[in-house]
Amino acid sequence: MSDEAELIAKAELGEEGRKFLDGDLGRYLIGAAQQDRQLALEKLAEVAPGDVNKIMELQVEARCGLRFEAWLTNLIADGENALNVWRQQKAES
Repeated sequence: MSDEAELIAKAELGEEGRKFLDGDLGRYLIGAAQQDRQLALEKLAEVAPGDVNKIMELQVEARCGLRFEAWLTNLIADGENALNVWRQQKAES
């Protein structure tokens, strides 16, 4: 795959990510991830300090939703960056 084709593919994928986030399914999944994170943090506040396994389990739950959001945010940002690089390359040629 050429550099230009790779930039275009990244830009298109980023745009798909943006459309996904703007759609009903994307909004639902982000909301569900945020609710799960909040619930895990609330449970974490009530766990006995010595219950290391439960603490670790709830920390993983809380981070899961953040990672999902980060994946989409990074996908969109990478797409925007690729589009900007492609535009710059076209302007220079």
